Amino acid sequence: MLGSVDGVLIDERTEATFVPGHHGRDGVLALWGDAAADRERRSGRVDAEPVELVVRAGSQVRLRSVPARRVPVGLAIEALASLPAAAEVTPSVRAWSVATPVALDLVARGRLAPSVAADGTDTWRVGPLDLDDHARIVALADALPAAAHCVPVTAGPPRR
Repeated sequence: MLGSVDGVLIDERTEATFVPGHHGRDGVLALWGDAAADRERRSGRVDAEPVELVVRAGSQVRLRSVPARRVPVGLAIEALASLPAAAEVTPSVRAWSVATPVALDLVARGRLAPSVAADGTDTWRVGPLDLDDHARIVALADALPAAAHCVPVTAGPPRR
C-alpha cells in the first residue's frame, strides 16, 4: 500500500479516473484496477460501484464497466498533493498528483470566480488566468494519460 485517499487504499496498480458530475463540485475520482477493487469484486461486496469507462482493446476502444471506489475530489486532495515523487504509481495517479498542486496554486492565488451554471445553480469557475496559468493547464491536459479521463464523451458509438 502506498497511501490512502479518504481511507481507501492506493497501491501500485490503482488507476484514478476523474468522473465529472452535473456540476464541477459533483465530480469524483474513481479508483479502480487495484488489489482492493479486485478483492471487492471477488467477494461480491458492494462498496465498489461500477463505473463505465472507455478503455483500449487492441487497436480499438470499448466501453467497460469496472468496479471503482468513488472518492469526492476534495477528499483526495491531501493524498494526491503529498504523494512522494519516487512513489511507484500508475500514470493516472501520477497525473492527478501533479495536477493537484497546480489547482491548489490557482485557488491560493484567487484564480476563482463565482458563476452560474446553465441550470441556474451557483458554481465556481477557474479564472481569470494569465498566459502562464493557461499554458500550465494546457500542458497538463495534453499530458494526461487516457486512464485519467477515460469516461465516455457520447452515449453511443463511436466510442470516444
